[in-house]
Amino acid sequence: MEITILGSGSAIMREKRRSASHLVKTNSGKSLLLDAGSGVPVNILKTGQDVQKLDHILITHAHGDHLGNLIPLMQSMLVDGYDVSGEGWQERRRTKPLYLHGYKGFTDHYEALRKIMFPERAEPYEIKIAEYQDNERTFDDVVIKGTEVTHVPQYWSASAFRVEADGKSIVYTGDCGYDERFVKLARNADVGLFEMSVPVWMYKAGPRPNHLSAFECGLVAAKSGVKKLVLVHMFDNDSEEAITEAVRQNFKGELIISEDLQRIEV
Repeated sequence: MEITILGSGSAIMREKRRSASHLVKTNSGKSLLLDAGSGVPVNILKTGQDVQKLDHILITHAHGDHLGNLIPLMQSMLVDGYDVSGEGWQERRRTKPLYLHGYKGFTDHYEALRKIMFPERAEPYEIKIAEYQDNERTFDDVVIKGTEVTHVPQYWSASAFRVEADGKSIVYTGDCGYDERFVKLARNADVGLFEMSVPVWMYKAGPRPNHLSAFECGLVAAKSGVKKLVLVHMFDNDSEEAITEAVRQNFKGELIISEDLQRIEV
């Protein structure tokens, strides 16, 4: 598998960091999108990925920097298969199913967004939706596992995901505080995409319930046995030296502080 960081940033608009989104490609040609923040429209095209060939889209929670471009992406998939989109539209028309994976309550949120933003139901292909709390599903040679994690439970649920293919595994936190359920999900993963939102100076006052610090990212990676730790959802609120020092208090494996369009071998 290969990961391309489409968006290494957060909800804050940054010139060099789009919001949360990550492209995963398997050796067999399957493609999965982890979240659909503002990184999707621009950066996915820069990778050469044909959006019509996306197989799975995984949404961790309902904040706009993770979900906000799901509907525009799906609208593009449909309209790009119309004759108004130019020469070759027949070849671009999608026919295979699109699988959407989300948190508890995702189906209702999706339906609401469709009604507001894209009420047409003209797709000639199936859209299949699944929700995850502590369960898994298998799609040919790809296994997707999800577990509920704590982010902002007063508003809605959130899920973290694990993708297994090619004998390898990737885990992705989405946004969450320290959560033993995620430690379990991440057990012995080859790559961990961990959100790192709480700055080093802030963590000195104690953990936050809805986001992870660099120290906690290192702690979770060490406890779960993650082999390669990739920090995402960056706020650029600390130096790389301070982040690395905090992670290294617990985790001694490979550490990557991500950048947009960075490619990572699993």
